[in-house]
This record gives sequence, C-alpha cells and structure tokens, in this order.
Amino acid sequence: MKWCNLFCILSLLFVGCGDGGSSSSSDVGDNQIVKTGIFVDSPVQGLYYKTTTKDGFTNDKGEYQYIEGETVEFKFGDLSLGTVVAQTLVTPYSMETNNANIKAINIAVLFQSLDADRDGDMILDIRKLQNHKFIGISLDENETIIINKIKQLLDVNDSIGDPHNREVVPYLNAKTTMDDFINNYPNVGNDPKRNEQWHIDKLGLDTIEGKRINQTYIQVVDDGFDSNHEDLRENYDANRSWNPKTNPPQHDPTSIRLEYNHGTQVAGIIGARGFNGIGIRGVAPYSKLVGYTFLREDINGAVYGSLIDSGLEQAWFSGDGANDILVSNNSWGSPIYAYDYDYDQILQLGTTYLRDGKGRIYVMGAGNSRVPQVAFNDYHNTSNPRMVVGNSNLSHIANNQYAIAVGALNYDDTVARYSSAGSNLLVSAYAQGNGTSNIVTTDKNNQYSIGFNGTSAAAPQVSGIIGLVLEACPNLTYRDVKYLIATTSKKIDVTNPTWVKNSANLWHSIDYGYGVIDAKKMLESCKNHTTLSPLKEINATINIPWNSEDTNLTFANSSSGKSFDFNITANDITKTEWVGFTLNNFYHWRPGDLEITLTSPSGTKTELLQTGNALDEEDAMQFEIDGPYEIRESTVSRRLSSQAFYDENPYGIWKVTISDKVDNGKDGRYLSDLKLQIIGH
Repeated sequence: MKWCNLFCILSLLFVGCGDGGSSSSSDVGDNQIVKTGIFVDSPVQGLYYKTTTKDGFTNDKGEYQYIEGETVEFKFGDLSLGTVVAQTLVTPYSMETNNANIKAINIAVLFQSLDADRDGDMILDIRKLQNHKFIGISLDENETIIINKIKQLLDVNDSIGDPHNREVVPYLNAKTTMDDFINNYPNVGNDPKRNEQWHIDKLGLDTIEGKRINQTYIQVVDDGFDSNHEDLRENYDANRSWNPKTNPPQHDPTSIRLEYNHGTQVAGIIGARGFNGIGIRGVAPYSKLVGYTFLREDINGAVYGSLIDSGLEQAWFSGDGANDILVSNNSWGSPIYAYDYDYDQILQLGTTYLRDGKGRIYVMGAGNSRVPQVAFNDYHNTSNPRMVVGNSNLSHIANNQYAIAVGALNYDDTVARYSSAGSNLLVSAYAQGNGTSNIVTTDKNNQYSIGFNGTSAAAPQVSGIIGLVLEACPNLTYRDVKYLIATTSKKIDVTNPTWVKNSANLWHSIDYGYGVIDAKKMLESCKNHTTLSPLKEINATINIPWNSEDTNLTFANSSSGKSFDFNITANDITKTEWVGFTLNNFYHWRPGDLEITLTSPSGTKTELLQTGNALDEEDAMQFEIDGPYEIRESTVSRRLSSQAFYDENPYGIWKVTISDKVDNGKDGRYLSDLKLQIIGH
C-alpha cells in the first residue's frame, strides 16, 4: 500500500483556521468561502463528490472543494460511499453508520485492491472506474463476501485495477494501512530532517515510498545497529536478528561497544521509519530491518569483518528466518590477503535456496581505496617507495558472480575521490555531498549524523531500492535483479574515459558500473520482465608447461605484454551475465606493476586490474619478516571478474593481456595456468 508525500499538500491545508481544522480557501463573493478538503485512505484520485454548489472528481492529491456548512456525497462509480458534513479531512471512517467499522474497512479494501498502479506513485488511482456500475456489491457485507466479489470483478475485467497485481488486499492489511495513515495525520511527510536528505531526491525517491504493510526484510551485516533508536525501532525485526558478540548471544544487534555506530548509520539509510514526524526517512521507509552483528573494527569509515568467523555462514545463509530475508547489505570489505576464505560457497547456497529458490540479493560496498596510499610494504622499505591504488576487483566478496558491488558518487554525479574502481562494479549510488553534509542518517543514542560517506553509504541506498523493487515484483530472482540494474541504470559523467559500450549497446565503466541506480526505471521494468532462463556456465583453461629456461613467458618492464586466447566454441549460452578470470602461480618481483585487460569476441575491452595496484599489499602480508621489509619474488594466484559484458554472445576468442607497465627492473616469469569462467543464459 502506498502513501502520498503530503508535505506540500498539508502546508496548504493549514494556511487558514477554522473550528474543525484548517483548509485552503478562497473568497467567491457574498462571504462564501470555497475550501479545499482531502479524502484519504491514502489520497484518492478519481472519486466523485457532490455538494450543494460543487461537484467533480478528486484530483491527484485527493482534494475536493466545498463551502463551509455544506454536506458532501462521495461516489465510487455508481456506488455511494455516503454523505457527510464537508470538512478538511474525510476518511472511510467518516462514512461509517455504526460502530462495527465494516463499511469503512470494505471501502479501504475496495480502493486498495482496485488502485490502477499499486506499486507506482503514491496515489490511490481509481479513475478507470469513474463510470463503473458495481452490480451486487454492498459496503455493509461481511469480509468473505466483499473479498470474493472484488476478486470476481478483477477476474472478469482486465481493464480495471493494476494489470500486474490482481490479488485482493487482505482485510487486516487494508485496515492497518488506513489506520496508520490516518493516525499519523498531520505528520504525514513531515520528517524534520528530510530536506537534508539530498540523496533521496537525487535518486528520484521523493514519491516512491513502498508498501506500508510488507514483509520486506533487509539485513544489515555490520557492527550492529541501535535497535532502540527512535527512527529505527518501529522497523526493527528482532526475530531474524542475531548478535553473536554478546555473552550469551542474543537477538538484539546493538553493539556492546558504544563507539561502533557504523551499522546504525547504514540501517538508517536503508530503513529509517518514514512519515512519523521524527528525524529522517529511509530509502525503504517501511522495510523490516534485520541486524547481524559481525564486524569487529571500524577503520576510517571502512569496516572489516572477522574473516575466519563462521558467523558469515549464519548471517548470509542459515540464521533464523533466513528464507524471509530479501537483501543482505554488507558495507564493509575484506583485506586482499583474505582470498582463500571461501565466501563463494556460502553465497552460492544463499542465492540457490533462500527466498524459496529465488535467491537472496547480496549487496557489497566496492571499497574506499581509490585514493593513492602507501602500500603496506612501503612502511618497511623507505628506500624504494611507490604509491598504490586500490581496486575493487581485489575484494573476493565483491568480485564473485553473486555479489552486487556498489561504487560511490559525489553530489554532481562524478566518482567520489575514494571509491575503488573495478570491472566488477555493477552500479553506483551517492555518498559525498556538495555542501555541509554528506549522507544524513541515524546515529547511536537517538542522534543523527551528517557526515556519513564512502561506499558504506552508497551500498545501503542500493539495498533499499532493491527492497522496493522486490515489494513490487516479488518473483524476481537474484539474477533478474542484477540484470535489471545493468539494463536500467543511468549513465552519468558521460565524458569519463572509462565508459565502454559493449555489443549489446550497454555502457559500463570501471568507475561507475552501469551508472547510478534508477529506482523508477527498475520499478517500471520489473513488471514486464521475463524471468531469465536457467543459469549456464562455460569454463576454459590454458595450462602453461613449467620450463625455467622458457624466456617467452618473461613479462618485461614497459612492454606491450603477452596475450592469451580462450577460444569459446560451445553453444550453451547466448547472453553473458558475468565473466571470471583466474591466474595461478604467477611469479613476479612486483605484482603491483601489472595491468590486466580482457577483450571479448565482440571487441569490448575492460581493465581487470590497473598498474600501481595493491597486490604488493598482499605480498607484504605474506612475506613480512622481522626488521626492514625485504623485496623478493612473490607468487600471485587470484580471481578477477567483470560485469561489463552483459547480454553479449560469448562465442569466439576472448583475449587476456598481461603487461608490466613499470620500468623498475622488477619483472615476472612463470605462470602455471589461466582460467576463464563465463556465466549466462
């Protein structure tokens, strides 16, 4: 069910004063003041009204006009709802003739079930039924009879109601939605800090609020969140939350450490309660927030998990109520030396079995390592300093086929200075403000933060939007969600040289993925989306014989590099969704000097890894010795991936090119094998 953003409407309604409330008005002479009232369950458009002097249909704000003292009759088609004294706010309860409220609830069920766009804008649109004859329907009938009659009406007449949602709204849901809206009047739309949430407007969410009665469970895997925060507690779900960091473990995800507020900020972006007269609104303001307290430390806004903790299996797959959770938000990253930890197996289980086989959606921050930083080993080797740039493709949790890696944007739609680039990026959202505030969100102890940023702030925006989309289109699989993001996101910063157009006419960038997420387009597209056909996989391997005398495998400094061709001849896949590339046992004196590119048979070229990358950080972690750091030859085995090839036909020659771009006397030799993995349908 939907709410209208009535902040502007209500400000008009409360300009004047009157005995029974206030309304906008105008003098039409002879002291007759024309006033404007509103009919709400949620505001109803297309409802006929008639007073002694006025008649017509309620507008797209649910408004009607009257003169003080008149009565007004409302009709839904030829079905009279009743006659009451005209006033600022009229609700289905105003039409009630007894104390049982049967008529009021029946009106709510009728409006909500026959709304022309139940998951689009926030108005109950019944204009298609302005002249409808409701034969045999009485508003005083019991629940079973009225529901059956509405169902029959929907079954025999495809031109009325929402063509994508033909179910009758359950009695209790309709009543609760109506009650909540009326009880919050006049605070509807009046979240005091909403005007500071520029990201809501930039994302086009000002009129997209989602269903008020829903089962949209969105998980925050983080350092916990303040479940008793004034703007979170109404949406907090205790049954599916878990905190293994307490002794004994408990359902409340609130961190035992007061300084751990990262998860509280993430949770507010996703699901701070909206339209309650408090604080802010979340991207999905009626979602159910599920907490899993997993993280241990917060480092400059980038939070790292306990990588050997079995808690990830519980968080991502096997925890209480796991099947109900639609989206898992992970605004944290893993150090690149954590490659060996088998995240993929857990994510595969979650995308295969959860949501009744449709798969949970896993959203990951791309990382905040774009700004050049001194590599770990440089602290030990001051005689040979160099700068490195982080790449999201070095994060194993963000570059697998199941994850949605999210980059961070400035207010002006350019890449944030810290947002890690990577061919594994799927999409971007906002983080860095244009003035005094970044992302305004909740903070611990009923406080609010104006400084939250990073991909930690961008990822929960995407999680919230995915929650809204799954409310509207609950049968989407995790692959459908990724596909819709790739095909509906908005290209930005169009002069950025990293944009590459693939052969399916989709634009991808290692800075932005497919661009900024577009909630409206996703909601529109999901209703007509056909579920992707079953997933298929192609694997190819190039084995390289070991020969210490073979100089053909030498990767010389400042050279054009060496290319390796994978010839894909199978015909199982016609549309690519994800490509993985793995190199094993690559010996190199300084792997951070490497650049690796991948070119598809259609000629689409993407950069899997840029020179000056952070692989030397892995080298440092593996070979650190007591005293000054010793530069020595190291072995690289790593998977990289790309989202750039969506919808391309994968057949033909895929070319991987490996180059050493730095002339520093440190080259590489020996490579045991290369692997290419293509996922598609």
